[in-house]
Amino acid sequence: MAAVLVWAGIVALGTYVRARKLTVRQRSEETAPKESPYSVALKSMIGIAGGLYISLVALTSFLGMEVPARVILLGVSVDPLAVASLLLALVQSFFPLPSQG
Repeated sequence: MAAVLVWAGIVALGTYVRARKLTVRQRSEETAPKESPYSVALKSMIGIAGGLYISLVALTSFLGMEVPARVILLGVSVDPLAVASLLLALVQSFFPLPSQG
């Protein structure tokens, strides 16, 4: 009889601990930040621009092209390859997305 009570106590304690963990997890998921469509689009565009920048740097290095390190654009000193990659990423955003097969 005592063994049954011990097992029942262990099962009850385990159930309580598991329920408590699930409650804490649900609360943390409810307060977790959710991505908006704008943040997803911005993250995607920045990723594309970064990939284009690396490609442009590799291409100019391979071809031995001389590209100025900095240019003045609207009174701000910027890297011309970075500006080009951002502009290409912006232009790319106007093309339709590929279909998801």
